[in-house]
Amino acid sequence: TTDVDLNDEDDSDFAIVAGAIYDLALIKSIASQTDTPATFGTEVTYTITVMNQSNVSSGTFTVTDIIPAGMTFVSASAAIGAGVTVTAPAPGSNGSVTWTVATADELAANAQTTFTLVAQIADVTQSPFKNVADITADSGDDKDSDPTDGSGSTDTFNDSDVTNDQDPGDEDDSDFETLSAPETYDLALIKTETAQSAT
Repeated sequence: TTDVDLNDEDDSDFAIVAGAIYDLALIKSIASQTDTPATFGTEVTYTITVMNQSNVSSGTFTVTDIIPAGMTFVSASAAIGAGVTVTAPAPGSNGSVTWTVATADELAANAQTTFTLVAQIADVTQSPFKNVADITADSGDDKDSDPTDGSGSTDTFNDSDVTNDQDPGDEDDSDFETLSAPETYDLALIKTETAQSAT
């Protein structure tokens, strides 16, 4: 009923609408390992969590994991539906694993999902093993990271707080885990008597 001409006429009104914010973040962790401490043949399970910190849906996006030298691929999977394409090297080989999420399986605003990688230690002389995961393609203009800059390879410290975003050093669209496998050297000898001469 209050009508102040020029400032608040009663025949009009307005609302402030927030603009679209696009922001994907990634955290990587070691879920389990078959030996502690790690050694030759140890299988290591990594979990990659992608969070949609946007106020809009994620659209399609791609996650890439670089298996470090001295480790080989065992398996990879995704928690979300059949619309995820996994590209990986042959089991027992080294290389990169990619998960491409189709629009049908996009993340809603504030949703998250996980991807799993199992790798095996094949050469302990390459320890420590720095395993890197990075969002390498997305469908928006991420407000605090660039999926094309290869930040996973340039991150210098491991910080799981995705609200702490530093470029370079620790962009929130990439993360890494480092695992050490101490070298062990062990020779054994057994001596048996196979014959006895007559005296």
